[in-house]
Amino acid sequence: MAELVKHFSHDCPLTSPETVSDGVCNSCFKEKPVEFSCNPCKFDLCKPCSYLPQKVSHDFHEHPLEFCLREYDQKPDYIVCYGCGNMSSGSFYQCKDCEIYLDLDCAIHDNIFRGWESKEILHYSHCHLLRKSRPGPDVRGSCLLCELTLSPSSVCYGCVHCYLFFHVGCLDLPMEIQHPVHPSHAIRRLDYTQTLGDGTNCDACGEDISGVPLGCLQCKFNLHLRCADSLLRGLVHKSHGHKLFYVSTNAYRVFGEDSMCQICMKTDVISLYSYYRCVECGLKFHFECLEILESVVKKSLHIHPLVCVAALGLGKAGGETVAEMVKAYRERRDFLVKTLGAIQGVKISEPQGAFYLFIDFSACYGSEAEGFGLISDSSSLALYFLEKFQVAMVPGDICIRISYAMSLDVLRVTVEKITKPLEPLRATVSV
Repeated sequence: MAELVKHFSHDCPLTSPETVSDGVCNSCFKEKPVEFSCNPCKFDLCKPCSYLPQKVSHDFHEHPLEFCLREYDQKPDYIVCYGCGNMSSGSFYQCKDCEIYLDLDCAIHDNIFRGWESKEILHYSHCHLLRKSRPGPDVRGSCLLCELTLSPSSVCYGCVHCYLFFHVGCLDLPMEIQHPVHPSHAIRRLDYTQTLGDGTNCDACGEDISGVPLGCLQCKFNLHLRCADSLLRGLVHKSHGHKLFYVSTNAYRVFGEDSMCQICMKTDVISLYSYYRCVECGLKFHFECLEILESVVKKSLHIHPLVCVAALGLGKAGGETVAEMVKAYRERRDFLVKTLGAIQGVKISEPQGAFYLFIDFSACYGSEAEGFGLISDSSSLALYFLEKFQVAMVPGDICIRISYAMSLDVLRVTVEKITKPLEPLRATVSV
């Protein structure tokens, strides 16, 4: 008979399964080998979660935090971890008196000296209070205001009920603009009370607006922010009297029996998902039918066509200028490789043709930064340099990317800002 084990995460005694197999742990919600289970309740517990303590204590908060198992119908759906700022939908530790939370990863750290900055705001873009947070590993969707894709480590204001976010920096976006595509009135950011109902479509691309549109209530005219920007650069073509607007996707949705290309008069998509549209008339044009030169190409990292410079005859004509540029970039690269590579514990992969370095600072991970907190990974180290020393870096899985598309004078100052703060960090970690 299997031995019964009592665990604080579940009311019933748990048993070890006769055959070890993968399952979804009801504590961390990850697919792992099941260590203990309760068959009547269909409750599984993985080995790492079976070792979790019932309570934890950290210096950033005066009270102990107690384990709370995530329930499927629990409200709100998410918590903001006071260790890393990530919004989490899994089990957590909580101080029930103070509503302080830690996700499982942060709770098992040896100690957290400095908690995440807790701040709430009420914003016109959403009906609930928004909390300063990061989207975390569950990240999906885009910023409500700028419509750019969110990253797990983006510092945002987010809703624990709806899992919607906007970047902290997007608070500075203008509330009202004058736009040439709608000259009769200014277009403003609409608040959530003005966009309730069946949804709002963009009058430029025709797609749904999931965030906060720019609109004119008087004319019932709405735009994505990205479309408002793109409309400033229209295409003039002999086939139509107005400027045409480039739409990057979903041509298969707009062409049909009631909507045909105004050049070939066909209703099906030829090959590309992109097309051009006249905002004033609502007419659509196949990308291919406009016979745009092959030197105009669409790149997935940009929403507009890009012109190949070499095709315009500038490649050979700019030979001397290009040679000077290559020389300048080589000097900058060599300077950073030499100075940063001399720092103990720092590893650098020397690039052969890029304008940035990948630098491994993992020797500093696990250390505490005074006035900041735990440096656990590349994201927290990048945030540390940004907040404390105004040095912008791009975090990755392990390495951090630093661009040298700037002058040597600026790079020298940057190296000084990087080198000095690293000394106390490396001193607390064995290299």
